[in-house]
Amino acid sequence: MWSILFSGSDRLVELIATSNADGRLEVFGVAPDNTIRHTWQTQPNNGWVGQWETLYGAGDQLHSLVAIPNADGRIELFGTAPDDTVWHTWQNQPSNGWVGQWEPLYGKSDRLRSLVAIHNADGRIELFGTAPDDTIWHTWQNQPNNGWVGRWETLSGAGEHQGNLVAIQNADGRIELFGTAPDDTIWHTWQIQPNNGWAGQWEKLSGEGDHLRNIVAIRNADGRIELFGTAPDDTIWHTWQAQPSNGWVGQWEALYGKGDHLRSILAIQNADGCIELFGTAPDDTIWHTWQTQPNNGWVGQWETQSGEGDRLRSLVAIRNADGRIELLGTAPDNTIWHT
Repeated sequence: MWSILFSGSDRLVELIATSNADGRLEVFGVAPDNTIRHTWQTQPNNGWVGQWETLYGAGDQLHSLVAIPNADGRIELFGTAPDDTVWHTWQNQPSNGWVGQWEPLYGKSDRLRSLVAIHNADGRIELFGTAPDDTIWHTWQNQPNNGWVGRWETLSGAGEHQGNLVAIQNADGRIELFGTAPDDTIWHTWQIQPNNGWAGQWEKLSGEGDHLRNIVAIRNADGRIELFGTAPDDTIWHTWQAQPSNGWVGQWEALYGKGDHLRSILAIQNADGCIELFGTAPDDTIWHTWQTQPNNGWVGQWETQSGEGDRLRSLVAIRNADGRIELLGTAPDNTIWHT
């Protein structure tokens, strides 16, 4: 069953989740007034603190969030404000305590609409973002845990525009970046070696008729990246690397039938290495499907993850310290639920 987290008076429009260094989950959200809230488990795997707390004041307002642990375990939080300026804050020690304010990254003239964060192979955080004109930019720490390079650099050439970005590490440590263009075609680019250097162009990862509205990326247990996405007609598609770190099978395949429709999708690996997918349908019902064994084979249908009255607009999945998946979501009335 789905349980409310915590009361019917709590309202958030967006959720993200990450793990503290001690294994306790911490969840962050944006309220309808763009203030930032968070809550956390009191111990790994079970028990929540019981309320949402503001981070930090009523004057702090962001419309999107990204959380990632530093190499030393301290969570760092990034967000974009309603005016598209970029801000960050961080824990001053692993698992406990925050620095007390949001700081701009870097200048007030930098404008990004959305952000993606990922670790380099050496532990340094790298940030990617899309500007209001859909150009792509990135910046990075110059050493793990501390210090930033001081500027945003473009990762798009003339005419290259992506409205939606996903970043993932290949099995060999090189970051690969995927995006969907304004015409819903799918593109990717990659580091040519771990920690440094990019291929220099975006390449199409779709044929003439392939169009996806959003995508998610996850690594199989054997290291091969698998991509999933929903098309403009809400059908679900996937493709995958033929071998870890290199080569794709060459086509997108439907998962499963043309009668399956989801508005959004997310992927997570179970403790046994099998990928599990969750999604919300156009009527806000919740569905899931899963691999029957790691790396290959699917159960063959989508199964409901909702009862008669369960409706969620968005979902977040994260693994507890003991390997169990925890699923959180926001309802159409912005109440917060989990199972």
